[in-house]
Amino acid sequence: MLDGVYIKLRCQRLIQNVLIQGLSILERKEIILAVVRQITGQFNEGDINEWSEIFQKVLSVKALLSEDIMDISTLRNLLNELEGTSKRYSYYWIQRGLVAQREGEYDLADNYFRAAIRVRQQSYQAHHALAKNLMERSLKLLEKEDGYAPYYMSEGEKAIKAIIENPAFSRGLIYSLHTYMDMKMKYCLKKGIVLSDSEIGYIVNHIIAIPKDTMDNYMKVIIDEFIVYVKSNGMEKSIQMLLMHDFGKLQERCEDDYKIENLDVL
Repeated sequence: MLDGVYIKLRCQRLIQNVLIQGLSILERKEIILAVVRQITGQFNEGDINEWSEIFQKVLSVKALLSEDIMDISTLRNLLNELEGTSKRYSYYWIQRGLVAQREGEYDLADNYFRAAIRVRQQSYQAHHALAKNLMERSLKLLEKEDGYAPYYMSEGEKAIKAIIENPAFSRGLIYSLHTYMDMKMKYCLKKGIVLSDSEIGYIVNHIIAIPKDTMDNYMKVIIDEFIVYVKSNGMEKSIQMLLMHDFGKLQERCEDDYKIENLDVL
């Protein structure tokens, strides 16, 4: 039986081979299959160690696609083949959900994100992904004038608010609040409706509740957009507390930091 040190060295060499130019997509796929099959079982759900880091590194949908390591069709086949050995890990199901979402299969993505939650009930990343998927599905249906758009927005709002209001997910408050504001304003603009006083108040109260040491420039952009939106609808009185709020020194973050793929540490 291979010992842990040998497996680690072998996996590192295999990962390096994935990046070698000249390998076909199918050859890269076989290398990743070999890596994952060797390390599954070396760590448990929730563990943060060298094995879980390798697992996440080789199965990152974002990295595999953005670095042109494989196309989305091959990636989907790869994840399908790994279900037997990887279904015990929430990260695996989240990656499957992200692939389905990229292909516009929101219902399938929903199933995968819920599978991730069944594996790890307190996974912030999985809950956030599920809520955002519901709201994104609503926006897509709205473009098609589909009557189910309000239903999915309502379900997404319930899900994202449950995260915002859950003390266990307090470290992710800024990310989920950003998603809620972004999705809700886009929905209202497309529907030609205006946020209610209670909805504005809810957003204002939670913006003010964000710890100053976590506030960043990317969040501040959408807060400014929210202020412009409210003022343009003649509801400036609803945001007086926000207009007087001191945000302190802003951290540097960008759109990439807010993507679901990068929220796994929360």
